[in-house]
Amino acid sequence: MKVVTFNREKLQSAANALEKEASSFSPDLVVGIASGGKIIADMMFVGTPHVAIKSSRRTTEAKQHLGFLWAIIRHLPTFVKDAMRIVEARYLSNDDRGDMEPIEPDATFVEAVSKADRILIVDDAIDSGRTMKRVVDAIRSVAADKKLAIAVITMTKPQPLVRADYKLYDGGVLVRFPWSKDFKG
Repeated sequence: MKVVTFNREKLQSAANALEKEASSFSPDLVVGIASGGKIIADMMFVGTPHVAIKSSRRTTEAKQHLGFLWAIIRHLPTFVKDAMRIVEARYLSNDDRGDMEPIEPDATFVEAVSKADRILIVDDAIDSGRTMKRVVDAIRSVAADKKLAIAVITMTKPQPLVRADYKLYDGGVLVRFPWSKDFKG
């Protein structure tokens, strides 16, 4: 497993490359999974309608409360931060509790999905695939007949529950994004 770091320029280049990969799908709606997926989605298919949905692991929410610890972690040497990411990824890949915040699509999301025919779901990464599966299920519960495609920067595990149709990295690559708590810009 390796870790790559994206600054804003590399992120924009990655979003452009991902859009190029997914352009043959010709979406008429782009769904960004908040928060990282929404940021990437907003950089893609600019003339296409966008909507966001939130779905995250409880561990992701818990990390938000570490406050000052992130200021310390951010200043650690990169090789230490990389090792910490790899340990976290291995821990989470063995954690099958499925602790997820409930998905609650709002009226704007439901209306946008109902009107679309070809929906591209964008996220920053697929790890276990539980988040993506829940988002796909939420879309299917609103409109089962839609054509869906999934685009992500990285799929970190070789066998997630849901695989992306379009990806830049497939297996073994963790990405430190500009919004990552351990990113030092």
